[in-house]
Amino acid sequence: MNNITKALTIVACVLLFSEITAQATFNDNNTGNPGYLGWDSGVNFPLQVRHDGNQNIRFITNSITRMSLHSGWGLAISAPNSSNAQLKINQTTSNKNLQVTPPSSNTQLPVTIGAQFRPGDSDSDYGLNAESFFSLQLGQANTGAFAIANWAERNFGLFATACSENSNLAGYFAGDVVVTGAALGPSDENLKTSIESLNGQTYESLINLPVHNYFFSQEDNGLNLPEVEQYGFIAQEVDEVFPNIVKSFDSPVMHDEDGEIEKESISFKSLNHQLLIPLLIDAYKIQDTEISANQEKLNNLKERLFNLQEEIIARTENLQNSKISESSSLETLKVYPNPTTNQAKIEIVLALDEKVQISLESSTISEIILPKRMLNKSVTYIEDLRTDNIEPGLYVIKVLVGEEIFQRKLIIR
Repeated sequence: MNNITKALTIVACVLLFSEITAQATFNDNNTGNPGYLGWDSGVNFPLQVRHDGNQNIRFITNSITRMSLHSGWGLAISAPNSSNAQLKINQTTSNKNLQVTPPSSNTQLPVTIGAQFRPGDSDSDYGLNAESFFSLQLGQANTGAFAIANWAERNFGLFATACSENSNLAGYFAGDVVVTGAALGPSDENLKTSIESLNGQTYESLINLPVHNYFFSQEDNGLNLPEVEQYGFIAQEVDEVFPNIVKSFDSPVMHDEDGEIEKESISFKSLNHQLLIPLLIDAYKIQDTEISANQEKLNNLKERLFNLQEEIIARTENLQNSKISESSSLETLKVYPNPTTNQAKIEIVLALDEKVQISLESSTISEIILPKRMLNKSVTYIEDLRTDNIEPGLYVIKVLVGEEIFQRKLIIR
């Protein structure tokens, strides 16, 4: 069958069925080897690549299978391109480089996976490597990965898991992390065994733990450590007393888009600062117990001291009363209430007209309460003394009548 007959046959099929279904191979223009299947832009009908059996459709170049349409589970792209990426889709007019939408179904499925990435077997495998670095306009923001989940009873914007042994991490962030909600961890009693109270077992180790201020080294190691002054602990020092708080890690090896190593892995020690919180609370309880006990002892000593002071006042007043009875210038000198907390009154009655001065004295202060002034005899004079702004202790009320000195002890509590 010549080419004209083939063309007429195809046109007839298009006119009858508006769709072409065929198997054909044409030689290319250069070598004459089979290399072209399809239709040029001038042909106005659809093209199907179709296999009605249960076998795969493979796309092969240079004797290597580059892509396979699998009859059981879909599309597989296995050959690397020039950038060592197994799948590379460049954005054109849409704002989405790649969009994967799970099929809709009337049947409720237990799990629907929009996209699943399984890395190969190499030194550093990335199930998903997302980068965003082309927005250089002022006020714009680049987001390497943006995850949203909604419309379900329980939504997880991002779910990541890794086994808890060695240095496996469900998430690794080289830089600051902002959490606008709460950062929660499991604390359910049903998840715990061998529960015991600390009761101060770690108190001495904790209070002797050195605290430092420091700066992180700014080597170009890919860790993105902060530049400002820091306050905290040294992991090696903590490891000596609380080894379960310290963990060793190896940072991920960083590659460029061609698979070349940009940053080698860095080994470093890290602290689980959250585990220090219960230790600090337990230490606080120990200190609070000790402070309460010491406060009780101090109160007992104060009470004994006040009792002794009251006894001294009583004896002193007896002596002063004897002196007053022998004096020709003073009839009455009283200080009350005694002891006092907020205010005391000083009551004076003179036997004759005389100048009087009143002062408050102790081992640390000497303050004139009433400057020297003339008082009349047989008149009761009362001077108010505020004591709420005076330190508690034992004081002396000194009354100067003419050339004679009279004293009263005053306890301020």
